[in-house]
Amino acid sequence: MKTQPSRFLPPTDAFILLEVLLGVAILASSLLALNAAIGQCIRSARAIDGYTLSEVLIDQIIWELDEQKEWLPGVIEGEFEGMEGFTWAQEIVESEYEEEEGLFRRIIQVQWQDRGGSVTEQVETFIYRSPEELEEMDFAR
Repeated sequence: MKTQPSRFLPPTDAFILLEVLLGVAILASSLLALNAAIGQCIRSARAIDGYTLSEVLIDQIIWELDEQKEWLPGVIEGEFEGMEGFTWAQEIVESEYEEEEGLFRRIIQVQWQDRGGSVTEQVETFIYRSPEELEEMDFAR
């Protein structure tokens, strides 16, 4: 008499519950790590976007203030139209180099809010004005 083949696999050919649980645990930890990495990429992209935009805004401020010839020593502050949360400030001070009359240091800052904190980007440049220009602009001492 012939024996019929068993409908069940022998224990050596089947996955046991422990192997399935281990596979699920590895998959879950991999997905969690992937989720954290994607979140970090999104935060980095947002930060890069803020810094890139601030550089463009600093260029815009420099261009506008140079067109208006706003080179008086002191501080000027403002906000950007249509750019909520972005502010700027320009400070012009006489240079520390006393032998260079007419040399001024210009500091321009753009500040914005990111993830509940304040971020600042700053650019420093120098402006030189000849003695004749200083007299015209009422910088003469």
